[in-house]
Amino acid sequence: MKKLLLSIIAAGTSFCAFAQNPTMDFESWTTMNNGTISVPEEPTNWVTGNQLVSFVSPGNSTSVFKVTGTEAHGGTYAMKIVTVDVVNDPSGGQLPDPTGVAFVGKVQLSPLKLISGFPYTARPTTCTFWHKYTPMASDSASCGVVLTKWNGAKRDTIAIGGIVIKTAASAYTLSTFTLTYDPTFSTVIPDSMILGFSASCLATNTCGVAGSTLWVDDLSFSGYNNVNEHSSSSGVIVYPNPATDHISITSDALESVSVIVFDVMGREVISSTQVDQSHPLKLKTWTLQTTNLVSGVYSYSLNNVDGASLRSGKFTISK
Repeated sequence: MKKLLLSIIAAGTSFCAFAQNPTMDFESWTTMNNGTISVPEEPTNWVTGNQLVSFVSPGNSTSVFKVTGTEAHGGTYAMKIVTVDVVNDPSGGQLPDPTGVAFVGKVQLSPLKLISGFPYTARPTTCTFWHKYTPMASDSASCGVVLTKWNGAKRDTIAIGGIVIKTAASAYTLSTFTLTYDPTFSTVIPDSMILGFSASCLATNTCGVAGSTLWVDDLSFSGYNNVNEHSSSSGVIVYPNPATDHISITSDALESVSVIVFDVMGREVISSTQVDQSHPLKLKTWTLQTTNLVSGVYSYSLNNVDGASLRSGKFTISK
């Protein structure tokens, strides 16, 4: 993934959370650049090697395809990435050749540049996806994730994770990798995620092999990496638990100013700064409406004004 990111930077990519939430199950596709270029298609809010198939760099082949039927794992569609030779390189030799990549982002037309990343405000522990792989020779595929936060002057890297796939898989296989968090930012919630796949080797610009093919479907994130490893549910009352249409969280963490609730995928589903401080013991209480939440286990985090978690725990919704 590091080489993929370096290659994109060399090609002029701007890393900022500009794209909307991408399709993770690859059921949503659109023609390139939000329909401004009629062919070929790309997964919604992803940028792929298909960007090289245009008037800017004529002669290049389509490398990412919407596939269905037995080529999909779940739902109707999946993404297939085929490594192809770069016939016309608009970056002046900075792109991997051959190449077969897809990353979350968009193309800004004026001024023309690639923008990678999308808004993301959770701290998941793992990334999971299903894949099939047909490598040529000793080729390898990869997936990589980077979580970042703008600190007012630059982007800090909050966490990274990735996996290299070297083994051929003719049937869909589950891949899972863990995100590693920088302890320097243990109290920081990210604001962006950068996410990408490659069907071919990225160790050097020329190590890939044309024809290597990677199928990807049903990408998800799970778990929750606490923003403060020392925070706990001590001094917190959650009632009722299990809950149905509402839940109250009462805490002795008097510096807490907000509560955030995450689902099992690590996604924020509720946040609130509306706190009741009328408790006779001066405790703080948040009452949250959970009518729209499905049954399952959820995590909460009580945060201070800097976003650090002072208390955290779990509760259950049962309907």
